[in-house]
Amino acid sequence: MADWTVRAMLNIYKAPGGDAASGGLFIGRAMADQLYRDVDLRYTARLPVLGVVVTFSSNVPDVINIVYDTYGPWLAIMDRTDLVTPSTATIRIVLHDGPTPPDGPITFQYRVPDDGRLVVSAPGALGVVDIGRLDAVAYVTGEIVARRADFVDGILETLTLTLLGALDRQPVHAAGIVLGDLAVVLAGPSGVGKSTLAYAAQRRGDAVLSDEAIYVQMRPRLRVWGRRARIQLPVDARRHFAELGDVAPVRLTSGKTKMVIEVPDGCYRRYADRTALCLLARGDGVRPLLERVPTEALARTIGDTLEPGFDLYASTLRERVAQIAGRGGWRLWLRDAPEDALSALDEMVHQEGAHQ
Repeated sequence: MADWTVRAMLNIYKAPGGDAASGGLFIGRAMADQLYRDVDLRYTARLPVLGVVVTFSSNVPDVINIVYDTYGPWLAIMDRTDLVTPSTATIRIVLHDGPTPPDGPITFQYRVPDDGRLVVSAPGALGVVDIGRLDAVAYVTGEIVARRADFVDGILETLTLTLLGALDRQPVHAAGIVLGDLAVVLAGPSGVGKSTLAYAAQRRGDAVLSDEAIYVQMRPRLRVWGRRARIQLPVDARRHFAELGDVAPVRLTSGKTKMVIEVPDGCYRRYADRTALCLLARGDGVRPLLERVPTEALARTIGDTLEPGFDLYASTLRERVAQIAGRGGWRLWLRDAPEDALSALDEMVHQEGAHQ
């Protein structure tokens, strides 16, 4: 274990009012004394997440079972050498004794001490990602693992997606739907309606890539990847879709409360090679519903309004946005009815096809 990893754990992972000298560490006496140097990570999995092979290891089978539950569907492309990139990316997750997290949702904290590292912490959990080494390690308690959704969103996904961002799978804050053979990347700020429009498309029978982020590959060619077969909808989406009335909202690790809808297998697409970019904005009923926007203007608008997490890739975002947009993109001024927006997207796809 690198020295900076040890320092990060000893300096950050403390119980309230405790310190390393007083034994007030959440990580426990065995961790403080031995640093788990000899922990037996005998349970492993190698999975091509977003088309990049990642090795996961743990000292308990439950963690690897959750890894398979989360990323197992990616095994369907493991033998596709045209899609899958080998890598040395490694994620180690160690179960250890520690405090019981408080009742209620777990709050994870994220720190970026420099461009090469990310630290995630919560009562009963600590993870450190070393981007330069393509290595991540997390120490978690059984209580954290038992809260499967919190463990996946707060620890597993954070470590995995951070490493993949360094391996040519950089996130763009956008939903992605597939109309015909064209992946329409729907960008825009939180709350503008990306997830609602993605759900309306899936409900109509269109395929969904993602509802909150798409992951852009530039080499050896442009390709966009979806992350998970689910859509996270705001509660007010019920006014558009009566069938959501009985869906109970849940609090996510981000602190937001959403209705989580699983996308059926036949309506989920893992990747797409042909793209168009559409910037969503709230309309006033006066502007045209759909308008052309130059690539440079789209890249500038999206690059200037990055939300936390996505700003980690600010230096390369505009290049990727420009590649998605190609010779130019679109702006869709949303009104109240999702059906109107889908009709406008159909017209956009038609125009895109006419210019091929």
